Amino acid sequence: MSTRYVFDTGALIGAERGDKRPLDYLALVQRGQAEIVTPIVCIIEWWRGRTDRCEKLLRAIVVEPLPLSVAQAAGMALAKMKQRVDSKLTIDAAVMAFAALLDAPVITSDVGDLERLRALFPGVRVLSV
Repeated sequence: MSTRYVFDTGALIGAERGDKRPLDYLALVQRGQAEIVTPIVCIIEWWRGRTDRCEKLLRAIVVEPLPLSVAQAAGMALAKMKQRVDSKLTIDAAVMAFAALLDAPVITSDVGDLERLRALFPGVRVLSV
């Protein structure tokens, strides 16, 4: 059984740019040792006139819709936060809820952003690219 990882938007951007750490995770996929999953909201945030390199990246990862339970968990987490909620935080909450559902760590370039949500999703590990 391979390990499953959740890429957030920052990890997708890093992989597209050719950064070593996200490419190391993709190498695990190529060796059959891992599966990379990303929720569709990360693709929406990432996709801005992308290139052929993006198409290759999309073939290496699994893009999943957000189930209603994930949307509800993300919304409830945002309601508990004592700060202004913007679209970036909303997507971060969706990523954390998605990772919690899959019981998979999140791979991100924005550790600080996701760590703000860890108290609301204590079982999710956040790993830096």
